[in-house]
Amino acid sequence: MDAPAHFGRGRNHVHLVPLDRLIGPGCIVNVKKKVENNHDYALSVSDLEDWEKMYGKIPEKAIVIMNSGWDKYKDDELKAWGTNNITDTTSYHTPGWTAQAIEWLVKNRRINMIGVDTPSIDIGQTTKFEAHVAGAMNDLSMLENVVNLDKIPPSGTIIYAAVTKIFDGSGAPTRVFAVVDDNTSGTSRVQYTCLLLLCLVSAILTFL
Repeated sequence: MDAPAHFGRGRNHVHLVPLDRLIGPGCIVNVKKKVENNHDYALSVSDLEDWEKMYGKIPEKAIVIMNSGWDKYKDDELKAWGTNNITDTTSYHTPGWTAQAIEWLVKNRRINMIGVDTPSIDIGQTTKFEAHVAGAMNDLSMLENVVNLDKIPPSGTIIYAAVTKIFDGSGAPTRVFAVVDDNTSGTSRVQYTCLLLLCLVSAILTFL
């Protein structure tokens, strides 16, 4: 998890992120088809509007995560960054978020957090890290390298980001999981958890 301080001077470090900002209704936005032929695809406002047409308005305090299918590369560093040369950051090709989509969510839906299944909130070809800056300036924490998103529904979950509380950290290892209600059982409320990720986020991104 990148805390707002990762790209925002004077913004919250990990230990200052309020606990109630680490939990929220899960919204998984599937952009797999758009990413298939464009590894530099950036999630847009229209993707969020399309999600709402199918699942209803994104609730306040939601945790909104992009599902591009990128977790299939989680064990291959080169493919995860979309490059043949990991030392050449200009060669990275990975999907991410647009700053406009982040700002739209903050203004209109007042969400808690955003996330991606790629190594970075920004697309690999970024030079200004607009998505990181937009998140930081709006005091949003940002999840990266989230996996197993296909194992939970696009809506109807509660997502938890159990971040390691590192003092003055700009980022920290985080275990992210979703709680889902199973109303098909005989009990009134049966919950199960799906482990989404156990990722390490260094205080400074590897490509900086």
